Amino acid sequence: MKLIIFFFVILSFVVSQQDTYTVKFEDESLESFINTVGEITGNNIIIYDRTLKNKKINLASTKPITKETLYNIFLSVMEYNGYIVQSVGDGASKVIKIRPATSGSSVPTITIFSEEELRKYQNQDMFITMVINLEHISAREVQTTLRSLRIVNPQSGNLGGIDSSNTIFVTDFAPNVKRIYDVVKLMDQPGIDKQLRVVKLKYGNAQELVTQLNELAAQDKKTRRGIGPNLEDAKLAADVRLNAVIIQAYPSKIEQLTTIIKSLDSNIFNEPAKFHYVQIKNIDASTLQETLSKLVKKQNIQEGEIPVAIETDTQNNALIVQADENTWSQIAALIEVADVRKPQVQIEAALVEVNPNDVLGLGVELFYAENSEDGKTTIGGGSNFGFTNLVAVNGNTAVPINQNQAITAEKFGKLPIVPARDPFQRSGTFFANYDDLFTLPILLNAIQTQTDTRVVFLPSIVVNENATAQLKVADFQPSLETKIDDSGAFIDSFGDFQEAGTTLIVTPHISSENNYLRLDISQTVEAFDRASLAAGGVQAKTTRQLVSSVSIPDGHTVAVGGLTFDQDVLTVEKIPLLGDLPLIGFLFQTRVVTHQRQNVFLFVTAKILKDENFEDYKKLSHEVKLETSSFGVDMDLIDKSFRRYQQKYGLSKEEPEPLYMLEYQSPNKN
Repeated sequence: MKLIIFFFVILSFVVSQQDTYTVKFEDESLESFINTVGEITGNNIIIYDRTLKNKKINLASTKPITKETLYNIFLSVMEYNGYIVQSVGDGASKVIKIRPATSGSSVPTITIFSEEELRKYQNQDMFITMVINLEHISAREVQTTLRSLRIVNPQSGNLGGIDSSNTIFVTDFAPNVKRIYDVVKLMDQPGIDKQLRVVKLKYGNAQELVTQLNELAAQDKKTRRGIGPNLEDAKLAADVRLNAVIIQAYPSKIEQLTTIIKSLDSNIFNEPAKFHYVQIKNIDASTLQETLSKLVKKQNIQEGEIPVAIETDTQNNALIVQADENTWSQIAALIEVADVRKPQVQIEAALVEVNPNDVLGLGVELFYAENSEDGKTTIGGGSNFGFTNLVAVNGNTAVPINQNQAITAEKFGKLPIVPARDPFQRSGTFFANYDDLFTLPILLNAIQTQTDTRVVFLPSIVVNENATAQLKVADFQPSLETKIDDSGAFIDSFGDFQEAGTTLIVTPHISSENNYLRLDISQTVEAFDRASLAAGGVQAKTTRQLVSSVSIPDGHTVAVGGLTFDQDVLTVEKIPLLGDLPLIGFLFQTRVVTHQRQNVFLFVTAKILKDENFEDYKKLSHEVKLETSSFGVDMDLIDKSFRRYQQKYGLSKEEPEPLYMLEYQSPNKN
């Protein structure tokens, strides 16, 4: 009855005092207080704990209060009694949930992110979550400190953090969140910056020393004996190139660690030298021994130091090193870096040569001679461009007339020369006879020669990176040597062999990105001219050579160089004056028109073979074996496992298509 009377008093007070209230509860249950607040504020309140009716409250206000003040008093009463007030929804659908504080970690809360938002709630006992970003100290360190202070409500509060974003979040009643926020801001202040120092070692090995110090610090931290180096808030790293220890720590800690490192970096020259046997797996041990020996000779040997000796076991491709432990550790590190398997490169070069030539020859010879008679002077004459011979005729016999020869003849005539002069050796000859066989008043000789030569050289080779490879295919022709014996006679004997062929010399250098190469390449193609002979019976030789250093992308075909030669030659042989006559001058001429064109191009394809298990090299070899097999070669004589590879890489693979010089394409990179 007491609660009902109080309720009516309040309602009449609301009207008379314009929405202000004077509250007074004497030994009333907490459940009755909650219901009264709900009626006054108009909120729907859900209670999860039925024990509220057993808890008593004594509360009185000496001055009238508003609804907002009453609600804040309500929040404080709930917090004091160990409950959390959760507000859900807005307006008429707003619901107030009251939960025990022990369930605080699972209660949805308002989340705020700034100090300005915190000011709105800092005087209310609302259950909230605040996200705090840290600038100078680590989130892990702040969490550890706050837990040791036990500043977070142990029943309902919660504390967590995210190391990657250096952020903490606090869930608690707003006044306590404000308190925690103030403590965190006092902690999150800029301190003394850490510094770096590089300590170079004279005798010790930096990597080994850092490992030993870290192991001692970890063991000491585990046993808590306090005898190892204190590396808390400090980091140590080794620079192998400088043989130095890099320290990152606060200034006082840097000085302490520097002292320890220098004390450990002692002279160990009195240590006896040891022998080390190292098997070299990927490079030539002799070459590596020469390089290391040169480096060792440049080092100054101090008093008491044992000289370093490096020898090669050629048969086993190994090194034998005599050195103290400090020097050996440096040499071993160099060997480890140098003795790595180099990637291989397949180089395909295509030297394409196209030579279209066109020769047109046209020649005319005229001749007239009177028959000789006793007591009579006869005349004759004509032109001679190498198509006919002047002959002395006696009856039916004709003898060519040579120089410095006495001639007795009934008459003179001409006969065609077979073969004629070059380029008329194979030509059409037209002549006219008058009176007898040897009378050739006019002879016409004409020839047109068209030559279209296409040649392609396709050398291919596989070589290790930075190594030089040479592929050479050559023909040899014997040459004659002429000597004079004691009697003054000329004697021809075998002199030597002359060489002509194809030579490819290449050195590949792979870029660090493994996507392009620099090639030092030399391509030479020499060929004998079967149609011509030089002095001593040696055939003439043509040479095509290109030397270059070029960078090309992996797996692509590029044009490295080329040459185009175009020549037109007009040769006119004529009888002076007569050959220059208009209209009829051509009867006293021989003309040869030569058009020569030469095109030479070099294409190069480079492919890096990167697979550590040589699968790409095996596939490449298999494709070459397929091509070889297509020529009718029994591959079982070359590789007995050929059929097994054929099954692995595809039995249905077609035979390689022929590669023509005008249809050159990049090989399939798959």
